[in-house]
Amino acid sequence: MKSEKMLSDLKFNSFLDFNLLFEQWEKLSDQENPSTCLYQDYLTRMKDYPDLSKFPIEREDVLSDRNKLGFSLILSSLFPLSGQEENRILGLSKPFDYHPIYCTPAFKKEFLTPKGEVKIPYNLNEERIYFHKMLHVYALILDQLYGIKINEIYPLVFKVPSSEGFTRHYQIQINSQFVKVVPKVPIPEIKRKSEFCSSNKPNHYEVEKWMELLPLEMFEFHGFILMEAQDLTVAQSVATLNEAVLNQEQVSAESFMEIVEDSVKSLLGKPGIKVGLAVLQTINGRMVMTESRLAYSYLIKHLCGEGCENSYQAVLELLSTVEKPIFLNDLDVAREKLPLGVKLNEMGVKEIILYPLRHNGELVGVLEVCAFQEQTFDPLMLVTLDYLAPSLSLALNRQAEVLDQKIKSIIRKNFTAIHPVVEWKFDEIALDYVLEEEEGEHPEIKPIVFNDVYPLYAAVDVKNSSVERNNAIHDDFQVQLASAKKVLQKAKEVHFLPLLDRLIDQIEEFEKRINFMLVSDEEVKITDFFTMT
Repeated sequence: MKSEKMLSDLKFNSFLDFNLLFEQWEKLSDQENPSTCLYQDYLTRMKDYPDLSKFPIEREDVLSDRNKLGFSLILSSLFPLSGQEENRILGLSKPFDYHPIYCTPAFKKEFLTPKGEVKIPYNLNEERIYFHKMLHVYALILDQLYGIKINEIYPLVFKVPSSEGFTRHYQIQINSQFVKVVPKVPIPEIKRKSEFCSSNKPNHYEVEKWMELLPLEMFEFHGFILMEAQDLTVAQSVATLNEAVLNQEQVSAESFMEIVEDSVKSLLGKPGIKVGLAVLQTINGRMVMTESRLAYSYLIKHLCGEGCENSYQAVLELLSTVEKPIFLNDLDVAREKLPLGVKLNEMGVKEIILYPLRHNGELVGVLEVCAFQEQTFDPLMLVTLDYLAPSLSLALNRQAEVLDQKIKSIIRKNFTAIHPVVEWKFDEIALDYVLEEEEGEHPEIKPIVFNDVYPLYAAVDVKNSSVERNNAIHDDFQVQLASAKKVLQKAKEVHFLPLLDRLIDQIEEFEKRINFMLVSDEEVKITDFFTMT
């Protein structure tokens, strides 16, 4: 779509008309069904409001005192609210006009400017909204005048920052069933559908071509459109988090944590809370809990305080009680039962949700949600957080796998084949090395010493085994990446998804890297890519 085409330049011959609705009432009232008597009643009562049947109707006529009751009858047939006006997000306007004649208070609050016009959300630009609007317009023209139906038009998702400080996501559905396209001049004869739709690509809309063949000046649009916004906050928050998990390597830890916090706040609808994420992992019975792994924790990091070793056992005791999600709102009891209860009080925390994150039964982390005012949380919120738990568990498990791969990489680089009986000792040495490295130190591999242990056999190392292994892995990755790219390219031909392009680009980047040199970290990243994707 040309960038110079904007909503402000779009001129419509659009007229408000309720006669299509009245015609539907007449059709329904002719049916032999007891429920259709309602439509006959509507028709009878609308005779008292002849202004609403004329064409065209002016906005002032609809909203005038003498027609208010008649307009209410129309709305009651379209929006059977039954007292839900505060919750339903609905609007009515003339065809393809974003200046509603009627809208519920919820619609006005979320989507209208002080002038009464639909405001552009910060995640969409005017050009994209223009393109989406033109799709709806020409879908109607092609359907009513040429019998050509275009592919489904995906609704726009509006990101609306609430005044409370979190983000809500809404999908606006546009219902144009009460709009009639009226040609002002003879329209061109189209013998083949290919003249309108020549592209073989799915979801490829040739709007500019349609505008040239059928300029908007040729048509009038009579009737009205209905707009309804559906709250997709839960689904969109989960989708945003899933995308961040999928692209975890390209997202900084700070940005990932911002996404997590916004998702939790949006799901719970609670702005004034603090969200933390603690990475926990057990290796050979040892809980790995360091400053770097608690960098984005709020609760556990503060509980450890200065010198994590001093509070280590107390924190472990706290975590040992978290077998399933818990909601603590009586911290007076917590002070008596938990050694760190006093410290919770010093932090000013009034209520806590601790949600253990597990992958295949193993604890990989804890989601911490803290409130500083009483009666902020309720137990049902534990169920709401279930939507985010799988994604967060997956993200933290990937970090656990990276640690495992680092340990294995250090062992491969520094030691020969290891017997499983003594593998635990090498894991400990490698783990200490990795953790010291994560803390910014320059560690050295400690000597492996088994006191009072004597070998009863020997082992023989195979010459060049590591080289041959790396060559085999390199060749295997080349085949797997090439096959994966073919699958994604085929999928892209069938269905358009921006995510497919990103995955293909990621595969091509992997191919470039391994052709230069296959290193241990790259092996981990490619394995993660296939496992998680």
